[in-house]
Amino acid sequence: MEKTGIGATGVEKEEIVRKGRLVLTKIKIDTDFDICSDEVKNSDDNQNFYILKDGFHWLKEQTEDDKKKLEYLGGIIPITLHSCQKIKFDVIFQVVFGNIDKATINVIQNGNEDSEKYLFIEQSKSNLSKDDEFKFTYESTNTPYQDTIQYFEKFELIFQITDDNKCYSKRVRFRLYVTWKKPLWDNYGTVKDITDGKIYQFGMSKETSLKVKNGEKKYILESLLFISCQSKINILSENQVIDRIFDNIKSLKVKRPRHSEVLGYWRCSSALNPSVFPPRDEIFNNNTRSVRFMLRVGDGRCGEWAEFFTDLCLTQGIEDVDMLTFYINYPNIKESSIEFISNIFLVKSWNIRDPRRPIDKGGKAQGNDKPLNFFSDHVFSVYKGVFYDTSYGLKGNVSHLTRQNILKEYCPIALDGIPFATKDSSGEYFFDDIHTQKFIDPRETAYRTYPNTLFLDKLKYKTIKENCEKYLE
Repeated sequence: MEKTGIGATGVEKEEIVRKGRLVLTKIKIDTDFDICSDEVKNSDDNQNFYILKDGFHWLKEQTEDDKKKLEYLGGIIPITLHSCQKIKFDVIFQVVFGNIDKATINVIQNGNEDSEKYLFIEQSKSNLSKDDEFKFTYESTNTPYQDTIQYFEKFELIFQITDDNKCYSKRVRFRLYVTWKKPLWDNYGTVKDITDGKIYQFGMSKETSLKVKNGEKKYILESLLFISCQSKINILSENQVIDRIFDNIKSLKVKRPRHSEVLGYWRCSSALNPSVFPPRDEIFNNNTRSVRFMLRVGDGRCGEWAEFFTDLCLTQGIEDVDMLTFYINYPNIKESSIEFISNIFLVKSWNIRDPRRPIDKGGKAQGNDKPLNFFSDHVFSVYKGVFYDTSYGLKGNVSHLTRQNILKEYCPIALDGIPFATKDSSGEYFFDDIHTQKFIDPRETAYRTYPNTLFLDKLKYKTIKENCEKYLE
């Protein structure tokens, strides 16, 4: 032993001369799914797949591409496990100088003393020489977060290393998303519509599908995890999971990771009139419409928002979140033998001024304080007979057995009425004051606008405010 001088207590200290040095070089988590950016384009888009060289989740020696990726991610790779899953990972160590008679490595999860943590059994390796490289596989002995949803912005593992009686440690961080159950990745983009009982598939092309793969590895877009894992609580039932996910949406201020702008509804690319909302670089049309498009560009319409809720629930391992589509199909009413027709319904809130035109007082939707407030059709989610309208943050209070009863509860909560109209020379044109700032004919469709009144009729209005579901199909 080598003398090192007099210590603070006045007692001469001794220090062991180190024979060798062991370093941690690589970590690979055994995951069912890895994580990718919402902006990922294809399998060649390496920068947007959140994995490092050769499929590792942590590397001591990083490539330039790895460094750029980590800089964007704040220095840590996001990973995901489900709550009933033990965490398992391979760790590569290397002797960087000298010889080591015996090395012992213990792994602990950092955190408060009284908090639940993954537990591991320590492992040892003997008779090591310079440049020797070896692998340990660690698997937790427990599942501390079983039946919960968790989000760790900084999930830290501490590797306590003892080689020839010399102790030191290495801390490694990840961002960890713990889902309630194993994500139902294969079901992404598949939704049943209770209107006709059919199963519909959305986003089936490589550019629009949520089923992202790189080689054989399956990836989950990070926003699906970030938004559905925000509630760090013990979960007792599937209903609680559904409601917690909805709680993260009903604020109408849904954010993606590393984005300051909230997701929108009928805004920018998906707006009816892009001159009011500047469009994105990408074009919103039937070929691109999808949840993946919405997450990439930041806004969508009711179809995307309804499917998005289903996909968030699938990410937590829950299926059977359906959708309900309804529309208006030119119903008519008569008053003193005069026929009134409508093909739109009014979403709250409007100033009804019959027989004059209604005036939009403005509404609130996802990320938009001037959304389109009248439609000819709409779609929302349904789970066990309860409606969840993610576009507007509205939820039903009662479970219903029939589609008609769901609509009967939905209409007074969401709609201000159906504006039936008839031609009248003393009437008024229908003008969208807020969203498009253009004219429409409510007897035609909500989605055809006119810059002027050249081809339009003046109209007299009679708005049905109650039992609107009777006029919807």
